[in-house]
Amino acid sequence: MTNQPAPQTTNDLRQALASAAQKLAAALNDLQALEVITRGTEIKAGKVDDKNARLIASTKIELDGDTTFTIPLRDEDGALVVDQSLLEVHLGSVQNAIDYRQQLLEMVVDFVRQARR
Repeated sequence: MTNQPAPQTTNDLRQALASAAQKLAAALNDLQALEVITRGTEIKAGKVDDKNARLIASTKIELDGDTTFTIPLRDEDGALVVDQSLLEVHLGSVQNAIDYRQQLLEMVVDFVRQARR
């Protein structure tokens, strides 16, 4: 007599593996490009007007390292000058996104290592 898993157990395992594969695929897709967009809007009568928010800064970092960076500038007597305070806020968000991406990458690597055992 052989000990074969019950059909329900086999189906549960297949479903769990399929679910894990979908989550892994989604995580890998998220790793392709990191994009941070900072928008600003005016607060009127205590309400935030998200509809009319304008782009302040953006950063996109591709998996291969290609980076697109749009920085906030302001006109000072005809000269464009970097708005340092807005840039600092944006760069803080970029660093948070990079840290999150690193954690996600580590989770994917750990998942693959676990699956290979």
